[in-house]
Amino acid sequence: MSGPLATEHGAVWLGPFAAVSSLSPDAPLPRLLRIRRRPDQEQSVVIADAVAAELEAACARLRPGASVALTAGSRGIASAPQIYREAGRVLARHGARPFLVAAMGSHGGGTAGGRLDLLAHLGVTPDSVGMPVVSSDAAVALATVPSGPVLVAREAAEADHILAVNRVKPHTDFHGPVESGLAKILAIGLAGPLGAQRVHDAGPELLGARIVERSDALCATGKVLGGLAVIESARHEVAALRFVEPAGIGHGAESDLLAQAREHLARLPFARLDVLVVEQLGKDVSGAGMDPNVLGRMRIENVDEPASPGIGVVVALGLSEATGGNAVGIGLADVTTVRVVEAIDLASTYLNALTAGRGGIRRAALPIVLGTDRDAICAALATCGQGDPDRRRLALVADTLHLDELVVSESLRDDVEADERLEIVDEIGPMAFDEHGALVTPAREPTEQKGSRT
Repeated sequence: MSGPLATEHGAVWLGPFAAVSSLSPDAPLPRLLRIRRRPDQEQSVVIADAVAAELEAACARLRPGASVALTAGSRGIASAPQIYREAGRVLARHGARPFLVAAMGSHGGGTAGGRLDLLAHLGVTPDSVGMPVVSSDAAVALATVPSGPVLVAREAAEADHILAVNRVKPHTDFHGPVESGLAKILAIGLAGPLGAQRVHDAGPELLGARIVERSDALCATGKVLGGLAVIESARHEVAALRFVEPAGIGHGAESDLLAQAREHLARLPFARLDVLVVEQLGKDVSGAGMDPNVLGRMRIENVDEPASPGIGVVVALGLSEATGGNAVGIGLADVTTVRVVEAIDLASTYLNALTAGRGGIRRAALPIVLGTDRDAICAALATCGQGDPDRRRLALVADTLHLDELVVSESLRDDVEADERLEIVDEIGPMAFDEHGALVTPAREPTEQKGSRT
């Protein structure tokens, strides 16, 4: 192991956490049901056709041989490699020279290599997208606004055009007319660690305004070709692809897409839970590791907490592989395990947290750490505030992005049967753990990768 918690001899130094193995909270364990959200009657998106149709008018404005930098972020966007590949093909058919540029602020450890590794974990490589994929440690100023220079990754700055490609969705730190999407990936994603920190340094109250201010300045240079917005369904599939002209980025057109995205937003199907167990968190899942809009908790000073859902105790059991040890968002949980602590890369986590300002540092704080999955879940059950074990409302999810299938306690049966969107697919029985205390019932049954048709 080579993370910051490792010693020079390769062993993990856990300090006081090594002693928590002697703590073994106990609580009656619930019987479990596997439930599924019934599929929406949504028309599948044929990505090749949709991308070609949306980019046609913009491509007609390109001069032969023009270089176009497409932004590639750190989120697990549905069908991302196919979207990038088809966009590159359309641009190339019109005589352009497309390439992908890593656009993820301080993610990936804030290094060029780390960003490429993160993209590879997401399936984004030169082979999968059919064009070069570049990442740089250098950023240059393309414009200046009252809050400072507008930094852009050098390769994007040197390109003839920039095509912003990103998912449009509610932000995890603030709410406004424009949140996470095209303007954000221009203003923060392309800016590198220093530029991203400058956007965040005035706090979440000004974050939305700074994103629009900086994306406007970039669009005013004439370099931005436009944006290709991805709207996802609640099942984490592509629901729509839309091209946005530069004048609409950060303004009316993107605001309209955000409203559509809200309608599709994946949410827990319960307004109240005593315990929520999240199998893994990560930057590929959400910018906050776990989506606060799903958890119903922001934990940022001066930012209102969502009205719903109300969750008593949140348990985090692991980090995603693609997050590369970045555990920002662990502070949204109340209980975690030694296994999670072993997987944390403190340098990557703290760089991202410090870049994101006071919201970032609060969400990077460690919750209670216990020895095993069983210990963590029992602790949550025992402290959730519901004294009757038979009435404790527990749900287990893979992460806060994939909510189409989950495991719930028997106490939620009536809620499930009363909701026409839900169906029970398996009577699992008592919650079970292996001899090491690891949970053996995954939130989602192993299936082939789901996604829109290509």
